[in-house]
Amino acid sequence: MKVNLGATLGSLRLFLSLALLGATIGCTDDGGTGLRGTVQGTVLLEGAPVAGAAVDVSGPTSRTTTTDGQGRYAFGDLPSGAYVVTLSGAPLDASFPATSRTAVITRSESVQVDFTGNFIRTASITGRVTSRNEGLAGVRVTLSGVDSLTTLTAVDGKFTFPGLRAGRYEVTISEFSPSITFPSTRTELDLAIGESLPVTFDGIPQLTATVVIRSLTRPLPGGQVEPVDPQNVRGSINVTLTVDRGEDTVERVELLLGGQVVAQQSFNDLVGVGEGQPDAAAPFDLVFLVNTAEFDESTGTTRFRNGSRTLTARLATREGGEAAWTSSFPLVLRNPDTFVARLSAEKGPVAGANGEDWVGGAITVDVVPVIYTAGAAVSTVVLELRRFAGPMLRERSAAGTGVIRFIFPATGPAGTDNVVGYRTPDGSFDQFRVRAATFTDGTTVAGLPVTVITPVRIDAVSAVPGN
Repeated sequence: MKVNLGATLGSLRLFLSLALLGATIGCTDDGGTGLRGTVQGTVLLEGAPVAGAAVDVSGPTSRTTTTDGQGRYAFGDLPSGAYVVTLSGAPLDASFPATSRTAVITRSESVQVDFTGNFIRTASITGRVTSRNEGLAGVRVTLSGVDSLTTLTAVDGKFTFPGLRAGRYEVTISEFSPSITFPSTRTELDLAIGESLPVTFDGIPQLTATVVIRSLTRPLPGGQVEPVDPQNVRGSINVTLTVDRGEDTVERVELLLGGQVVAQQSFNDLVGVGEGQPDAAAPFDLVFLVNTAEFDESTGTTRFRNGSRTLTARLATREGGEAAWTSSFPLVLRNPDTFVARLSAEKGPVAGANGEDWVGGAITVDVVPVIYTAGAAVSTVVLELRRFAGPMLRERSAAGTGVIRFIFPATGPAGTDNVVGYRTPDGSFDQFRVRAATFTDGTTVAGLPVTVITPVRIDAVSAVPGN
């Protein structure tokens, strides 16, 4: 068999050329047009570039890149055709209208595809700056972290940072009174999307104001005073306090006896002598008059029973609260048990010719025991009607443990227990006295007799018109 080697080689060259052309046609990615372009853009959040975000392009060809420090990306030398540009890897709290957009390359051109979004701001931080549970106003609160903000506390010490991004934050306080110290002036916290976290700063005041009980005296007629023995306190006493406000703002000084407030002095918020706030340069004195024998005149109930009591001075300041400083002093109350009385008459009082008041008819006297002895109560009382600086005229005895009523009748046979036929002589007057009394335990009440009503003028004879 005879082979045409030349023809065979020619056929082989044609086959290889066609195959190479076919392979070249099959490998092209420009749709056969030869056009190539660029897809580029920026990724911004609230106007700031986002670096390191992933951007994918898919279509006739697919690629991936990341944004640079200016938030820019670019895909160059792309064959013509339709592409989908997809954003991923943005911050978790970022929100974009769309994270996928289309781009079509129809000629040698640059197609701009930007992604502009905002942060999700649904988190918040709320807090309060206090000292001894009192809010501190005007304290500067600084927030640093994902967001940076500054605010001042309100009058109640509260503050808030709303509309925050999620992330790690540090809250710091400053510009508060130097007399207040805080265990820490900063705190860190991690805030999630939509989360609201509380922050509290509670300060400890370094107080400079003091109050001391300096002396106890008893007022005397004529304006003089005498010292009081703390182990034998009775009646009304003057309590002198010395107050040094230091650098604090004094709001109130109170005096307590047995835990009960018996006197107080308040100051306003002004600063300076004569404007309500005492001078910081020098201590000053306050004098309170305290009645240790105070009682209810209608019932005889005493406010303080005898025995050991504590006298306490309490200083309230804006920085230190209601009890910024206290000082105490032990006392022993020894007020004598006594009696008071109320008189009511069937007739009168009527003014006589000499201008003196007279009463007539039946006379009622309500005797009110005023007992300071702890645990004691009166069971019987002996009441007498006497001429002033003269003899005993009438006498009645009655029992009871509260207010005891005595009635001196104006009718019936004359006797020692009524006022039948009796009239106080002109120019003189009478008085009622508790001559004797006993407690429920049988012991006698000391310190008697005691005059309970004086003066009184009785007319049971009707020598005075109207009686």
